[in-house]
Amino acid sequence: MADKKETVDRIRRFNRFYMACIRVMDRTYLDSEYSVTESRILYELYENGGCSAKYIAGKLNIDKSYLSRILKKFIEKGLIKRAVSKEDSRSFSIRLTDKGKKLIYELNERSDKQIGELLAELTNGECGEICSAMDIITSHLSRK
Repeated sequence: MADKKETVDRIRRFNRFYMACIRVMDRTYLDSEYSVTESRILYELYENGGCSAKYIAGKLNIDKSYLSRILKKFIEKGLIKRAVSKEDSRSFSIRLTDKGKKLIYELNERSDKQIGELLAELTNGECGEICSAMDIITSHLSRK
C-alpha cells in the first residue's frame, strides 16, 4: 500500500506524463489559437448552455480578473454574448454565439481524435481498465 508521500510522487509523475501525451504545455490547445484555459472556459459555456462569470470562476478556480480579460477577448472575437441574467438582474448570463459553438465543436472533434490516437493500439479490455482507474481516481478525489 502506498503512503501519502509516494501517492503524491506518483500523481505528479502521472500528471507530467499525461500532460505531455495531450500536449497541454503547448502554447495553444489542439493547434487552435486558444490556450487550454480559454478552451476550458468555452467548454463550460457549451456544457452548461451558458452561465455566469462567477460560476465559471468557481468551477475552474480561475482568478476573476483573468477570467474577465478572457471573456472580453471572446466578446471581441464574437465567440460569446452577455445578457442580463433572468435570475439576478445584477449579473450577466454568458452564452456561446454560433461562432463560439462552431469553435467548441471543432475543439471537441480534435480532442476526440487526439485521445482516439492515444488509445488506438489498446484492446477494449485495456480501455476498460483505464476507464475503471479514472472512475476510482474521480471518486476518491471528489470526496470532501
